Amino acid sequence: MASRTVAIVHENRDWILPLLFAFEQEGFTVIDVDISAGSFPLLHGKKGEGEEEKSGMEEVDMLPAAQVYVCRLSASSHLRHHTSAPFFAAELTSLLTSRGEVVVNGVNAQQIEVSKAKQMQCLSAAGLLTPRTYVCNGGESVRKCASARLRAGEGKVVIKPNRGGKGAGVIIASDLHTLDMVCAAERGTNVRD
Repeated sequence: MASRTVAIVHENRDWILPLLFAFEQEGFTVIDVDISAGSFPLLHGKKGEGEEEKSGMEEVDMLPAAQVYVCRLSASSHLRHHTSAPFFAAELTSLLTSRGEVVVNGVNAQQIEVSKAKQMQCLSAAGLLTPRTYVCNGGESVRKCASARLRAGEGKVVIKPNRGGKGAGVIIASDLHTLDMVCAAERGTNVRD
């Protein structure tokens, strides 16, 4: 039987260990592609017949040959100081797709993974009930929108960063006083006007 090879693209090894183990149990050769740092060639010039390509960058080329590429990008990558991981993963999987490679969790899936707004749109489009959701840009917009919802008698508001993970940055306010206190505290740290 021919060797089956899968490349797992990720930035958090702990998160992929069960997947790695499962593929190995099924007889796959697994290539670990950690994108927390690295590079890959975007475009290559055409080689002449019998000419070998020598870029001098072979040691930093992280594009291994595989039959399937599985992207396991984590929405919380920024919490591990891997802030560029979503952009890097999108470019890498886009390149692989353009080359005709089989990519699981490609660019479209990644866009949903790192965006609560897109997740809500997908759930709603599938007919699932979702909470009333607003997309705000900047701390003052968040405060104004949440204040209006509380004044309208919504009971409480849950404020989440569009890209989060592990509950980071989630705020729950049930009255205007709490909202103002939380927004004032956040203004000095995470929320930017």
